[in-house]
Amino acid sequence: CDPLMLSIFIDTARRVQPEVIVLNGDVFDNYEFSRFDQDPRQIQIMDRFNHVKSHIFGALRRACPDSQIELIAGNHEVRILKILAEKTPALKVLLSDVMGLTFADMLGLDEFEINLTCKMDLAAFTRPDIQEEVKDNFKLFYDSFVCAHHKSLQYGVSGTSGHTHHPELITFANLPMGKLSWTTTGCMAVTRMEYTQGMDDAMQSFLIAHVDTHLKKVSPEHIVVPGDNVVIHGKRYVRET
Repeated sequence: CDPLMLSIFIDTARRVQPEVIVLNGDVFDNYEFSRFDQDPRQIQIMDRFNHVKSHIFGALRRACPDSQIELIAGNHEVRILKILAEKTPALKVLLSDVMGLTFADMLGLDEFEINLTCKMDLAAFTRPDIQEEVKDNFKLFYDSFVCAHHKSLQYGVSGTSGHTHHPELITFANLPMGKLSWTTTGCMAVTRMEYTQGMDDAMQSFLIAHVDTHLKKVSPEHIVVPGDNVVIHGKRYVRET
């Protein structure tokens, strides 16, 4: 996670004090559980989990003590479930059925009063099961705005997704809801990584969605950070060199 981007996000949340904050997937990278070849020098499971809890969950909860915080499980979060399903399915039975643990317990969400949307939890046992279930990880707010890790216009309302690291705004309409929009947010991660090939075209962003709960209309305020500085609600943030 880019330290500047994270500080901008948390400070903006502190200033806005949203009613709901949605972490729309891939907050945990779970590199250690990925299908890629791993450098043993980069295996830092405890450090990575503690970093998320301290610098993201804890910092966000302190900044917004009264906000409802939601985590929509993305494909990176469910890397843990995939490896359990493929390598040690019996361990999933032990964790869930015997020990009574949930995926939220594994991610440490209860301490920060963060709700998890993860349709499969510890119940999906094959890779195809999990891949299909990730597409169903979404949550509808105020009957007018949906947050999903993967982009889909099938919900018939305005919404937002992440996953791609490429910001995008689409407008469309239907008869029941009228004019709608779908915002794909960019990443919070450092965009230039050692495995990036060619031109670095990923971009950082997050969304402030203003929802009129009576008219069921959504005004998207997309905060895109293309470089090392950005102005949000009159405040300028600059990366220290």
